[in-house]
Amino acid sequence: MPGIKHSISIGAEPHFVYPLVASGQGFARWWASDVTEEKPGGNVELGFFQRATVYGLKPIQLVAPRQAHWLCQTGKEWAGTRLLFDLAPDGKNTLLRFTHRLAGRNGLFRLVYDGLGRANVPNQSGGRRPHSRPAICRRRPGLLIERQRAPDILS
Repeated sequence: MPGIKHSISIGAEPHFVYPLVASGQGFARWWASDVTEEKPGGNVELGFFQRATVYGLKPIQLVAPRQAHWLCQTGKEWAGTRLLFDLAPDGKNTLLRFTHRLAGRNGLFRLVYDGLGRANVPNQSGGRRPHSRPAICRRRPGLLIERQRAPDILS
């Protein structure tokens, strides 16, 4: 199944990194400032743009300190997708592999995989028109990004 993959080396051991990808409180430290977490069950909502966009995440596999896998249940672009955080020790560092596994032919799938995603933007007459494909999608389907360093979110 196509998706987005990132690989990043973090200057901390997995047991310090794991809570940042396995809970709403962790996500609030680096991803979204508007986070709610349901106890028990662990469902998390990430709110963006004064909650105009809300992604509801359900934990599907939490194995400390190695895996935090989430199913996105809400959000137009992300519904049905999976967010997979896999951590591996690398000396005193952590290699974090992130995969956003896309499901079906929703807008995010189409944008990333075959470059057909469209953003609606206002035209001069006030109506809506589809936006053209981003340049990165015209160049190649799919996307793999590797980073060498992460921001210091552990302090």
